[in-house]
Amino acid sequence: KSLALKCFVFVTKILQMLRLFFIYFLCRTQVSNTYASEDRLSTLILKINTKLSNNGEIDLLENKLIGRASWRIKCQYKVFEDIKACVMSKGPISILNVNNKYVVNVGENHLKDNPAFIHIDNKDILQEREGLFRNGSELIKQLKRGNYAYTRFQNNKKQLIENKIPLVGFTDAFNDMEAQFLNLSNDKNHNF
Repeated sequence: KSLALKCFVFVTKILQMLRLFFIYFLCRTQVSNTYASEDRLSTLILKINTKLSNNGEIDLLENKLIGRASWRIKCQYKVFEDIKACVMSKGPISILNVNNKYVVNVGENHLKDNPAFIHIDNKDILQEREGLFRNGSELIKQLKRGNYAYTRFQNNKKQLIENKIPLVGFTDAFNDMEAQFLNLSNDKNHNF
């Protein structure tokens, strides 16, 4: 039993180190868009969470923090145009706030005039030409309440791209983006 306990403690420590590495990695680097059928990092997080939560080692808050870190946020203020803008993104989903008007974008490098689709959990499938949902407020409400977003679009190489994006941490990331947006008028944030 002593050897089994030591092995269990060793594996638990390695999994904790991996979790910390992923948090550090996500905070220090820019996540690029992936075109896998599911976000690999979120899948790994869920696997680690399942294994560790059975032993009571990780809690919902840690999973939420890791989920929040998987959303990139960038904000800027254009002084000459008097435009405040923030964007947050994960995989093929981007949320844009320009002077308090929200746009949701699904995908990139779309085939011209082709529709892109998004489906949050069991809600209706929504579609827009080239993935640009110009009145994004209602879609953002669904993203805040949802668990997964399913997206589909055709890129300019005529490849059908489908994704399943976990929405863990979306609301926290959105709130962070809003807080950054409110602070944009500071002189230190001016971009010419």
